Amino acid sequence: MGTIREDFRCLLVENFLSVDICRIFSNYAIMRHRVSKNNESDPVVNIHTSYYGDKFTEAILLYSKDKMEELTNKKLFPTYSYWRMYTYGSYLKEHKDRNSCEISVTIHVDGDKHDWPIIVGNKEYFTKPGDAVIYLGKEDSHSRKKFEGDFQTQIFLHYVDQEGPYKDFVYDKRIDVGVSNADYGVK
Repeated sequence: MGTIREDFRCLLVENFLSVDICRIFSNYAIMRHRVSKNNESDPVVNIHTSYYGDKFTEAILLYSKDKMEELTNKKLFPTYSYWRMYTYGSYLKEHKDRNSCEISVTIHVDGDKHDWPIIVGNKEYFTKPGDAVIYLGKEDSHSRKKFEGDFQTQIFLHYVDQEGPYKDFVYDKRIDVGVSNADYGVK
């Protein structure tokens, strides 16, 4: 594990999550996918199952914060987590993320062994389960070409620099991670 320089654009980190965590989450994601009605329209991706702020991935967001601070050499606030199960024919349109995604990480959890790189800028990053790619989600465009496998599960964790221009996006402007403001009666 290395330290990111101030001028980093992207970093591939092998074994970001342990095989055991990936296996447990993979089983969880498959169960959620089987009964999912959460295949809403998304402007950047087509065929998929996805969940914003899932309790499991919010726990991983908090668990990974220290590692992310070490890798980025920055004090970070967690903003939110998201996970997606891509299926045959999925693609991810080239895009940049919103303010809450100043520093992002995409973690390859599981899949049917087809290579399917994330493209950040003009570079392709190939990963295996447990590997992650850390990138500047707000600044760097990222995408994926059409997926030819049956499934691939990714977890996305997002953070902001505690001293940066997006620090007010802590918890993605929710009261806390793992909840929506509606849980507290706040609009």
